[in-house]
Amino acid sequence: MGSILPDQALVMNGVSKSHAMTGWRIGMICGPADVISEIGKVSEFTITSATTNAQAAAEEAFKNGLDDSSAMKAEYIKRRDLLIKGLSKAGFSCPNPNGAFYIFAKIPAGLNQNSVEFCYELAEQAKVAVIPGASFGPGGEGYVRISYAASEADLNKAVDRIQKFVADKAKAVD
Repeated sequence: MGSILPDQALVMNGVSKSHAMTGWRIGMICGPADVISEIGKVSEFTITSATTNAQAAAEEAFKNGLDDSSAMKAEYIKRRDLLIKGLSKAGFSCPNPNGAFYIFAKIPAGLNQNSVEFCYELAEQAKVAVIPGASFGPGGEGYVRISYAASEADLNKAVDRIQKFVADKAKAVD
């Protein structure tokens, strides 16, 4: 597209997934100067600047880290599989994501299906923070989003706590 319609093409990218730099909030956009100038006017007043060290790290990633993501991809797959297995054991159903480091999991039947209330209960009682599915629109109600951009040790701890939380809720119903 960029070579076919260069005056109309915009290329956007970032380092979160490609270079395993989640949370750094570094992105870029390339395109015709007049369009970029207008985007800059909006961007200047709607976002804060990235820190100097984050900008330097992103520059290094773009220059010398083009192959760095291969090892991290394998690690994310391992973490994803660990989380899906553990959540499934606790009664959650989860599609298998192929391009992100989040799982959108269905809250098990018999538990509070209000995703905001469920997340507060989980945080208070199990000390595990997840995002309510309702934050992503009405179709997300009854779901939670869980990141696996965390260490394997932290994910194991979270899975153990979630499984115990669900088991304790099941006992309370019996």
